[in-house]
Amino acid sequence: MGFFSTLIMIILMQISLSFQPSTADIAQSALDTIFGLVPRIALASIIAYIIGQYIDVFIFSCIKRIFSSDRTFFIRAYGSTMLSSIIDTGIFVIIAFLGGPLPNDVVFEIFVTTYVLKLIATIFNVPFGYWAKWLYRKGKIKPFQID
Repeated sequence: MGFFSTLIMIILMQISLSFQPSTADIAQSALDTIFGLVPRIALASIIAYIIGQYIDVFIFSCIKRIFSSDRTFFIRAYGSTMLSSIIDTGIFVIIAFLGGPLPNDVVFEIFVTTYVLKLIATIFNVPFGYWAKWLYRKGKIKPFQID
């Protein structure tokens, strides 16, 4: 659903840019600037998400070979996210912004800021992973089955 809604957003924004603005319009150049970048940002987001998720799962499973107990879940979660987020964020920033209207130092700031925010989110998400494992062991969460 997320990819479909992104595609609809891109189409609607590009249609809105194709209309001839009124002579009294003062916002068309701002809309062109903002909405003109949307297809590139959306494409970058989709590509980075797909690659980033694959890499995160791969790294997580590699770390799990060494740290397989429930007590070491945090090592797997933090380790895989720290590494895969660098790649995910790098792919996103390169596709979305590099060579565009922003100077390279601003693009680098976007990379660093985005990466730090992802790490902060991970720090707060891992406790929920432990909580889900606890609920599963207590029988409050049933395993997912494909029929």
